[in-house]
Amino acid sequence: VITGTSRDRGTLLACLLVCRSWHEYAIDLLYEPVHIFSRRALVRLANTARACHGVRERLAKTHTIYITQSNQGLGFTHILPLLLRTYLPNLQRMYFINFLFGVCNPGFFAMLPQFSLVTHLLLFNFSLSTFSGFRRMICAFPCLDKLELRSGGFQSQAMSPYTGQAESRSIPSFTQLVLNRVESRFAEAFVQW
Repeated sequence: VITGTSRDRGTLLACLLVCRSWHEYAIDLLYEPVHIFSRRALVRLANTARACHGVRERLAKTHTIYITQSNQGLGFTHILPLLLRTYLPNLQRMYFINFLFGVCNPGFFAMLPQFSLVTHLLLFNFSLSTFSGFRRMICAFPCLDKLELRSGGFQSQAMSPYTGQAESRSIPSFTQLVLNRVESRFAEAFVQW
């Protein structure tokens, strides 16, 4: 019954009241995908996980995370692995919306391999400062199977998109690659890589 209503939040909320076993199952369905919309929410989630065992247990079961960055204010995507890496050991899908990839904290790249089970990565409405940073990000996920790049490209028109330098980690073997409305210079750099 509950599985058939997994997309209807109202019904899932009603299922919480039926019995303890339905409650646990409905909670898992309601909070399985984690949605983070701001730096403040990310920091609050990390602090709550640090203080509360129940939150750590829920995050440990999480397979999907959505990170939606506002086009205004400070970006926060680069601190995500620093704050949540230990709490999301089973993460398999990462979806970055409005991904503004400028100068990143070096810890961003160093900590990404902690999400070694990620098989699906989506960058939607993305803007990259360098192709080498993009390469480092993609190569950090050894199990990456599906890569979706939708609506994006480089931040600057004067960029040298691909330098031909070898990456220290191997390129994942994709079974599915989606390029939709990406800047032609980015698509060319990706194909050259």
